[in-house]
Parts: sequence; structure tokens; C-alpha cells
Amino acid sequence: MSERYKFEERRVGSPEILYTLFLHNDDVNSFEDVISHLTSVCEIDAIQAEQIAYLVHYKGSCDVCSGSKEEMLKLEYLLQEKGLTLSVKQKS
Repeated sequence: MSERYKFEERRVGSPEILYTLFLHNDDVNSFEDVISHLTSVCEIDAIQAEQIAYLVHYKGSCDVCSGSKEEMLKLEYLLQEKGLTLSVKQKS
């Protein structure tokens, strides 16, 4: 099931608090799996997904995207369903 998540448009000047979705390294998923899952769920292309996969591999984690708490929790859920390890943190 390929469910592509669409981000909601934000109004300019909105006092919305932003949250960041972080992908964490694991010993389970291959680069190809991570790239495939990121492109099928998030609105990113294969090149950006590949860059994220390499950053996660070498640094341990990487931010994938930022948005409202609801958006980031939805993406976290969808990607965790595919076996990825993620966390959502308030952007400082």
C-alpha cells in the first residue's frame, strides 16, 4: 500500500509550533528499504531520501521534515508501520 502523505498548507504568520521528525539508525533496514519508505510516504524525491539514509547511517539520526505536531505524528506512525525507527521533537 503506497500512501503518500500530503502536508497541509500553513498560513503566513501563523503562530503554529513546529515539530521535527527524526529518523534513527537501525541494524534492520537496508538503504533501499529506507529510501523506498521515505519516498512512498513523505513528499521527498529519491535523491533527498538517499541523502537522509546516508546521514542516518553515518551520524545515527537525521531530521526528515518539520511541520505541525499532527503532521509529524501521522508521518511517524506511517513510517513506523514500515519498520523504521523515528521520533518527533518540538523544534527549538
